[in-house]
Amino acid sequence: YQGYQVVGYKNLEELADRAHSIAYRVTKDEALDLPEIVHQNLYAELESTAMRQYNQLAKESILKLGSETVTAPIVLTQLMKLQQITGGFIKTEEDNVVQISKAKLGVLKDKVEDLIESGKKVVIFARFLSEIEAISGILNVKHHTLTGQTKDRGKLINDFQNNPETRAFVINPKAGGTGITLTAADTAIFYSKDYSLETYLQAIARIHRIGQDRKVTILHIVAQGTVDEAITERLKEKKDLAD
Repeated sequence: YQGYQVVGYKNLEELADRAHSIAYRVTKDEALDLPEIVHQNLYAELESTAMRQYNQLAKESILKLGSETVTAPIVLTQLMKLQQITGGFIKTEEDNVVQISKAKLGVLKDKVEDLIESGKKVVIFARFLSEIEAISGILNVKHHTLTGQTKDRGKLINDFQNNPETRAFVINPKAGGTGITLTAADTAIFYSKDYSLETYLQAIARIHRIGQDRKVTILHIVAQGTVDEAITERLKEKKDLAD
């Protein structure tokens, strides 16, 4: 601003105290008369090969952890790798993406086709770029994708909201989890999620917000017997798995 750049902060506790002395917090539930929201799990069974690869990585994670003290970033990295397997794509050390499962993609495709046939629009959240690209590839309707590289996002959002021909929106929650309204849809599908409660709630709020007058359905595609189950349950209990 005017040739200056912020390089640090000080007196943050004093700032927080002053703000809280005059602030009044009202939750969305208290302030808004929003429709009911319903959660439902859709289960996928990983192929035997993919499940063996998942169990091998899970076992290696345990061996790597052992009895040593482990910092959170290492734990989260292992969780991320396991979650990549459940989503069907994992990145190798050589930075190549390998597809190892189609289980969750199959469940998603069947459900989206049912929703489209019933006349609904749907928002699909996926954590990894490889998943978003694969999901876009199996959708047989007009749709948009939104990632960190997306330009003209306002134009895409407007088209989804107002064009009856545009039936789906595939979004990375980090890139499109705040500041946008997608109330043309009353159904959201989480193909994959990260561990952050804040990211999860913000993603849901894209369709469960002012302007929504229909019951909202949140669908979770969960690979049975995997970390998907733990992440889904913690977030539905409003607990941040990263913590």
